[in-house]
Amino acid sequence: MKFEAIYKKFSVSITRLAKKSRCRYNFIDEEDIAQEMFIHLWQEYRSGKFQDKTDSYIIQSLWFCSRNYLRKKRDKVAVVS
Repeated sequence: MKFEAIYKKFSVSITRLAKKSRCRYNFIDEEDIAQEMFIHLWQEYRSGKFQDKTDSYIIQSLWFCSRNYLRKKRDKVAVVS
């Protein structure tokens, strides 16, 4: 399957996941999260890891990618006056 078909197949799911994961954080935009998921989808497609995987496996992988992205971007310093 070509990447364009995969892109069309998962684009709606990716935007929904981005909106869902964005609701708890104010420091990042949902387009940024969706872009990270599309990059993850592209990288995994190129490496061949999504060859014989189900749709739910791919969506779960994208969800974990967004969660890890948000976890890494969150400030880990507590400012004390």
